[in-house]
Amino acid sequence: YYRVCAFNSADNSSYSNEVNATTFPAAPSSLSVSAASWTQIDPSWTDNSSGETGFKIERKTGAGGTYSQIATVGANLTSYSNTGLSASTTYYYRVRAYNSAGNSNYSSEANATTPSAPIGGGGRCLIATAAYGSLMEPHVKVLREFRARFLLTTSVGRSFLDLYYTYSPPVAGFIARHDTVRLVVRWSLLPMVGISWMALHFGLGVTLAVIVLILALMSTTAVVSLRSMRFRYQA
Repeated sequence: YYRVCAFNSADNSSYSNEVNATTFPAAPSSLSVSAASWTQIDPSWTDNSSGETGFKIERKTGAGGTYSQIATVGANLTSYSNTGLSASTTYYYRVRAYNSAGNSNYSSEANATTPSAPIGGGGRCLIATAAYGSLMEPHVKVLREFRARFLLTTSVGRSFLDLYYTYSPPVAGFIARHDTVRLVVRWSLLPMVGISWMALHFGLGVTLAVIVLILALMSTTAVVSLRSMRFRYQA
């Protein structure tokens, strides 16, 4: 905050009005990035400012890419998890602090490469493989093909698979050790296998349309049945 007064040999004048200004925040430093999984990279940095509003994280794909802002985090936070990435891809990051005055200088640049996906041509559907007993069992092959064509090709699908491969191993191990559970899981997977087979042969759009039609027919049948029962009860 600032104020000013004039002076001479007689005395000082009254003060001017008070004004204030905020300095730009100091740039973050020591940026490092690490691949947490085949769809996630975690940048972290050192906070060198005491007056930032937050931090802006920017990313580019490959050395020749163009940076764009992907997220902001609040004041005093020094890490971020960037999910939904592609496997076997190098990503570059930089970070800067910001406040009401503007942006700080950028941090140094850092990069990391996501590992290869644990699935694809030779990967496993853990729960289906545990239930059916073989990676090459026809039902498992259908699910693997669906995963490769429709899930691996979208960021949402890759994020789902990342969670699946994080939490499914102990579930698959339990299924594999209990024959009764394996039988139950095989039966419960049949609708998913059927939907996957339709999507592979007729396309995802047609499959979703058929599912909606079936649900509509089931709802209509239920409503008609309830009305018929009510009519017989009243009669």
